[in-house]
Amino acid sequence: VHTESIYKVIVGLAIILGVTQFIVRVPVNYPSVYIAFYSIIGCLGAKSLFEKHPLRAAPLLTNLKSDGLATWLLIFAVALNFIVCIKPEVSPDGLSLRLWIPTFIETNQQWRFSIENSVNAFLPNGAELLFTAGYFLGDEIGARLLNLSTFLASALLLYFKIGSSASYVRRLILAAFISTPLIGLESGSLFVEHIWTMFLFGAGMLVFERVEFHRKWTLIALLLSAALATKVITVFTIPIFLLVFFSQLDKKSLAGIWKWVVLWLILAFAIGGAPYLSALYYTGNPVFPFMNDVFKAEGFWSDVPFTNLRYETDVNWITLIYDLTFYSPNYIEGKVGTFGFHWLLFTPAALFCIKKGNTITLFSVAMIISLFVGVFPQQAYLRYILPALPFAVI
Repeated sequence: VHTESIYKVIVGLAIILGVTQFIVRVPVNYPSVYIAFYSIIGCLGAKSLFEKHPLRAAPLLTNLKSDGLATWLLIFAVALNFIVCIKPEVSPDGLSLRLWIPTFIETNQQWRFSIENSVNAFLPNGAELLFTAGYFLGDEIGARLLNLSTFLASALLLYFKIGSSASYVRRLILAAFISTPLIGLESGSLFVEHIWTMFLFGAGMLVFERVEFHRKWTLIALLLSAALATKVITVFTIPIFLLVFFSQLDKKSLAGIWKWVVLWLILAFAIGGAPYLSALYYTGNPVFPFMNDVFKAEGFWSDVPFTNLRYETDVNWITLIYDLTFYSPNYIEGKVGTFGFHWLLFTPAALFCIKKGNTITLFSVAMIISLFVGVFPQQAYLRYILPALPFAVI
């Protein structure tokens, strides 16, 4: 497996998400159509992958022998996520939204954007549309396996991007990350954060790839658009990407830049902006049902913002990691330690890395800060900062 192949999977899913946003508006969404379409994509993708990167068992067995404990811990961590993945869906979010949308589309052959039928009709439903593809291919378990697969794509990319650490150390770090209870919660339910993290983390790692400037930033624009179509709080990270963009811009890159800017804006509006433009057109509120106290969609309660009062809490930034670890129930529907105890150990190491001033480290820190500062003052909820975790490992 090579990072190029992982990027191809992530970019491919972003394209599928963008296309599906428009396909679901017309009554052609039959399981047979999805099966035929994804069978063709799967065959072409597998052919391309194995021609460039054929599977070889010998190196895998050698690594298993030389890095035995780290490898088995990594396998165990992945197996735990797989076990919770194949269980039936029980979460309210998964049943009332992430599975309801695919079943509605299967019954009606299209998604009808009606706030009279569902208050969630105009939420950014990028992840749910990918779940729809998984659902059509394999019912509920198909959607759940797709969810887990997107996390494994992020984990593989993280493994190759950790740096020059020894293979043994990298596997131990990755095993600790994958075994995080918060990760298990996401793998065991049809939440959207695995898919969101894959797009956002993929875009972040692409920033440092040695790829032609315009081509690289076209792919980053595509992944950020897919992330935005999945979760609105992606906006908190966009200023970080803009700063990096201008820092990488040089005289050579400026040549013909305007035609590329037009392409990037088209991607942003066609994929990332589609759910917000639809919400604005039909309700007058681009982020409906949120911030309805500001935009006031007609016919809906607009006295107070649509938030979860349980997680509106004062944040102590000095003791935050400690609080997230030992007072996790204040930040998520979970038990003490849901955040993961190993982050207490990783934090001093992270401070040392910041002092070294590595570019990718500073970028990762900026991404973490943008997510925490953007999200926690409004909703101190752990699921909403999940993409910060792979950046923290970096």
